[in-house]
Amino acid sequence: MRSLLADYERMAASGPVGRAVVTQVWGSAPRPEGACLLATADGAMAGSVSGGCVESAAAEEIRAAIARGTPKRVGWGVTHERAWEMGLSCGGQIEVFIEPSVRPELLDAARKPTGSVVATVVAAQTIPLGSGMVIDENGTRRRLGELPGRLEEPIAGVAAALLPRLISKVESIEDADGVVEVFFEVFPRRPTLLIFGGVHIATALVRMARPLGFRTVVADGREAFLTRERFPDVDEMILGCGPGSGLTPCSTTPVRSRANRFLSASMGSAPPGRWICRPSRSPR
Repeated sequence: MRSLLADYERMAASGPVGRAVVTQVWGSAPRPEGACLLATADGAMAGSVSGGCVESAAAEEIRAAIARGTPKRVGWGVTHERAWEMGLSCGGQIEVFIEPSVRPELLDAARKPTGSVVATVVAAQTIPLGSGMVIDENGTRRRLGELPGRLEEPIAGVAAALLPRLISKVESIEDADGVVEVFFEVFPRRPTLLIFGGVHIATALVRMARPLGFRTVVADGREAFLTRERFPDVDEMILGCGPGSGLTPCSTTPVRSRANRFLSASMGSAPPGRWICRPSRSPR
């Protein structure tokens, strides 16, 4: 979903935007759980749930959901006889949750840099589809829609187990009114790419890293190299690596002059989800 935020903003400017998200996969399928397709009532689309096999059918379902105002769960598969008709020619099966809008909690989870899980009811006897809960990486919870309070603990427990594994999936939860199927959509903490040296290679790395979802940081001991003209899209620029720079451990000398020593120390202390890159002309 994070990769579709810019598309969502563009499409939402002209009208309602619905969403299809892959919730389950069986066999060979082009896209995993959590893959999304956005569509509008006038036919605009962005994203993919099947690599092109059933996008048109999914967009039709989204348009119907926008008109209807309620979500729906649908599935697509293929038999050998139907391999060249509408369906998954790869031979797999997918289940997709169709929504008439992109819910605010999904947009919030996709936009923020911290990790969270959005749990959504996709099948139940008495609970309305689309009800659910948001669980942040710090343990805070927020119930959505008409989710009963008795389901809060079991849902939070599953979410806590899935977030560090970076896995989105459907889990069945036993309830007094029957089995409730919940889709746990994981939004991992946004990874950081920390680049030492604001050279020409770094400008290209920043341009490539941002579409992949990285938060980008460039550090250099030379002020002339850290400008918005050189790095218009970087999230943060750090001058040097001495006290007050936010980078440790290091000396007060420029990063470039002692990069190997600094990187050796930094790699051992870098937190999960952080990538460190030192541009170099050396083939080593």
